[in-house]
Amino acid sequence: MQVSRIIAGALTAWLAAGAALAQAPADKSAKPEKIQRQEENLGITAHIGAEIGAIYRFDTRYEGLKGSPYLVKGWNRADLITNDGRHVKQLPVRYDVYGKRLIVRKGQDSIWVDKTSVREFLLFDAPSPSLPARYERRFRVFADAPDADLRGSFVELLHEGPQYALLKLPRKKVLKANYKDPYAADRPYDQLLDGETYFLRRPDGSVVEVKASLRSLAAADEPLGQKLKAEAIRTKVTGKSEAELVDLLQGVDKR
Repeated sequence: MQVSRIIAGALTAWLAAGAALAQAPADKSAKPEKIQRQEENLGITAHIGAEIGAIYRFDTRYEGLKGSPYLVKGWNRADLITNDGRHVKQLPVRYDVYGKRLIVRKGQDSIWVDKTSVREFLLFDAPSPSLPARYERRFRVFADAPDADLRGSFVELLHEGPQYALLKLPRKKVLKANYKDPYAADRPYDQLLDGETYFLRRPDGSVVEVKASLRSLAAADEPLGQKLKAEAIRTKVTGKSEAELVDLLQGVDKR
């Protein structure tokens, strides 16, 4: 045991010191041998106590990970479309945004779906907070993402027209625990935070990151910007929200 090794080491050092003192010339001012031994023994005891305290001291404040890695809570029905065009309907699924995994429930088991075999899925009864009236959400493998690290993710198709598409990529960011430093935020847990990034697919097939605003879309593509502004004037829609942008894009495609 650790304590035994400490005791053995301390005793060896003490015995070596005693042997050296025995060989040294006698000193008249030295303390009586009995008192000196008592003080040395007290020093050994204090040393052992400090070592034991260092070994068995634990910080138990960390509370683990909070938040969910999934797109929505629980299991939801979905239709899957495979790469070879087959439709598999009404499967209970959940999408792990953080791990980029589509999970299907089969009986009591959960199975990870091979992403290379699924092209897209249509999720039912899980409306987006920004589109509360929408109960069918279409997700597709983000194969043309501008960043290669995102190409294994599923991106939501908010609008897909003959020329332009507005895409929303759900994301999960880990906020690390912060509680050990003197000026820490007193957050003894890691936390998964929800987020999203928007992309515009243009007529030439290129995909660029945008914000969910009319101004950002107009800056990303000038011809589209002119059409969107004209549609906004006609419908008196500002285009300052995700839902309004979808309405404007659908109006542009219809004209």
